[in-house]
Amino acid sequence: MKKGHTSARRLRYGPAFLALIGSLVACRTETVSLQQRPTDPESARTVAELIARRSGCTGFEDYDLNAKGHWDFTCQVGDQMFLLRSVSSSLDRATRIAELRAANQPFEAGETWLIWEFDSPGQSQSATHLARFRDALR
Repeated sequence: MKKGHTSARRLRYGPAFLALIGSLVACRTETVSLQQRPTDPESARTVAELIARRSGCTGFEDYDLNAKGHWDFTCQVGDQMFLLRSVSSSLDRATRIAELRAANQPFEAGETWLIWEFDSPGQSQSATHLARFRDALR
């Protein structure tokens, strides 16, 4: 008898507990801003996921989390793939911006992130492909 009573209690409180955990996770996500400077792969992923969600990316994956000073993620929109980089310092940001400019690579940049399109055979690299990020993140 007691065992059935315990199971009923778990069923009654289980959904409430899950809802509470979900609310806490949602609150944590909402407090993240695009100006938040990442300090590790997890905080970098949180910023990159916010960018991907606001920009309507349909796919999001870790790409390179082993670099020093930055962490890379991919974001897919249709047949286009973009690299989202979360940077831990303004020096890392400035270094990559200089490299992208030297390569004539269109990009978008914020204080703690950079976005550019991956090289794709047969596709042009155009700043217009980045408009979704510019519009969603400004």
